Amino acid sequence: MRYNKAEESIRERLLVAGIKELENHGFNDFSLRRVANICNVSCAAPYKHFKNKEELLIALMDYIKTRWYMLRDQVLAVYDKAPTKKRLTELCVAYVRFLLATPSYMTILTLHSDEGSAVSGIRTRVSEPITEMINDIFTGASTELTQKVLYSIRAYMYGTVCMIRNKEVHDNEDAIAIFRDIVGRIIDDAELALKAITEGEDDIQ
Repeated sequence: MRYNKAEESIRERLLVAGIKELENHGFNDFSLRRVANICNVSCAAPYKHFKNKEELLIALMDYIKTRWYMLRDQVLAVYDKAPTKKRLTELCVAYVRFLLATPSYMTILTLHSDEGSAVSGIRTRVSEPITEMINDIFTGASTELTQKVLYSIRAYMYGTVCMIRNKEVHDNEDAIAIFRDIVGRIIDDAELALKAITEGEDDIQ
């Protein structure tokens, strides 16, 4: 099959328009017709690329996630020689900045699971890079410990983003510095817990 640049351009335009549609109307009121109108194409055009709105939602997720992975790879390249803790912390900072710059990503993350089968598993897929690094740091740790670390870090990431967007916290380097310090403390506390467990102090939580 020959590469059709025009069709690929239309597909990308549909994805960009779909992101705006999702932000403005959510999943339940998502309209492929409106997406087509924004792109100035026929109402049938979206169905040449996506079977339905759920398939478009999955494509939107992949479209945005690809951009996050590009940023992730740049961050990991910069901190390639740094300790894993530093790499994880800076990756989390980059993720916060990415969420602030990409509201549509947060929109997808906060969709309710009953809004469509396409939403199932999205949150797990999004956290994969951070989960992998946490597992690298805490090799041999219990699933419970690594899950607590992941939960804590993700809670602070999303909480920081929400607070900045709600203007409860200023969007500046001071806020990022506080976030960076919190992530570091979470990792330090978890490392102490792991050390205590490996040394046989089972009463340490």
